[in-house]
Amino acid sequence: MNDVPSPRLVAAFLVGLVVGMAAIAPFAGHEADRLRVELHERELELGELGVEVAHLKEELREGGHPIPSVRTAQVTVTGVDRVTALLLAKDAERFLGPLLGRPVDSVDARLLQSLLDRRLLQAEDRFYRLRVRLAVVAPVTEVELVATPVEP
Repeated sequence: MNDVPSPRLVAAFLVGLVVGMAAIAPFAGHEADRLRVELHERELELGELGVEVAHLKEELREGGHPIPSVRTAQVTVTGVDRVTALLLAKDAERFLGPLLGRPVDSVDARLLQSLLDRRLLQAEDRFYRLRVRLAVVAPVTEVELVATPVEP
């Protein structure tokens, strides 16, 4: 008996191996992309938590009852579709950047309103007028805006 496999058997095995690898590549690629996005989100979250920990350690070193400061600002936009709302919220958050790090008791809700109310922003080649619906001043400051399209 000959222990060497026939060339046809080897060729069939190789063709099956290549076809199997080609068939599983889209599934494995999709899963790898999903995991890569999730890893990026976790890295961003870890960075934010690191900043918060450093801030809390600094407050502990100062002693006493620390006055909390504005650590983050979250903007929610309603009245438009989700994509436009995200674009407008991201654009509006830049106006709140100077408030980060300030003590909460020095930030007034009227200040938030004066920064954003009746502001005109552009998203997707259209202009939108913002109205402040709600402003909460806390370490995680939240602002809810209503956007209405402005006709040219």
